Amino acid sequence: MNAEVIGSYPNGEIIHVKDIKYGWAKVSYEGVTGWVASQYLFKTGSSGSQHTSQVTVGVDVANIRTGPSTDYKVITQATDEDVFPKLGESNGWVKIQLENGKHGWIAGWLVYASREKEQISERPLEGINIVLDAGHGGFDPGAIAVDGTPEKVFTLPTTERIAESMRNAGATVILTREKDRYLALEERVRISEAYYTHAFISVHYNASYYPSARGISTYYYQEPKGRNLASDIQARLNSTTSLQNDGIRHGNFHVLRENIGDAVLVELGFISNPHELKVVKSSDYQQSVAKAITQGVINHFSN
Repeated sequence: MNAEVIGSYPNGEIIHVKDIKYGWAKVSYEGVTGWVASQYLFKTGSSGSQHTSQVTVGVDVANIRTGPSTDYKVITQATDEDVFPKLGESNGWVKIQLENGKHGWIAGWLVYASREKEQISERPLEGINIVLDAGHGGFDPGAIAVDGTPEKVFTLPTTERIAESMRNAGATVILTREKDRYLALEERVRISEAYYTHAFISVHYNASYYPSARGISTYYYQEPKGRNLASDIQARLNSTTSLQNDGIRHGNFHVLRENIGDAVLVELGFISNPHELKVVKSSDYQQSVAKAITQGVINHFSN
């Protein structure tokens, strides 16, 4: 949004919100109507601190272990919306306090800071059209995982989870494909153009001849729109998942180069890496990725 700045509120200021549209809150500032990005507003009654001391489980079931990796013993399980005091972090894992007073560790990509769900806008993507593109399909398998599984097997369910998350945030979501079928690159772009897309996101998993290759990256072509969207999404993926942050990169891909909207391509891990393959195959990982990408898009259209 390129509107004039008419003022600012100090941290902790209590304000009355008149309306919410497209991730912006309508407010009155010294008698003048203005708009504030709703991502910076929280319902009254929530903590005024900028730092949370609690985390909330964001998946159906999550294992709690004796240490910060899957190598440690499972001591109990938590379910969606369970809240725990946060005691520390290590290697992408969060140390929490259990009800019995003992300590445990939970994967950081399965929880979120408890204040995040208190944001005032419940449908921040309302009015935003998103095209989600599940990479490859049909006779195009994409990359081949170390266990022989084709990339296309991962991209579609991940894309469906992202779609569900974005629809819950109010977005209108269009999928370029909803089943295992081949779709030319040109057709994927035409679908994006037909729906006057605000953002186009192509979902992929990476592979390399080197089994040690690892990490998540987001590609863009257009400056500055595509780059800004890539940066917002990558930032959320980096803070949400345990995989290495490979950053944002310029990519001369057809679906990015020929797109008229903000367009990015995400590589959500190396399926040629045995460790990352184990991670990305889990429904918990795919769900956390979906939430991260959704929040990245929310941030993009709120700035």
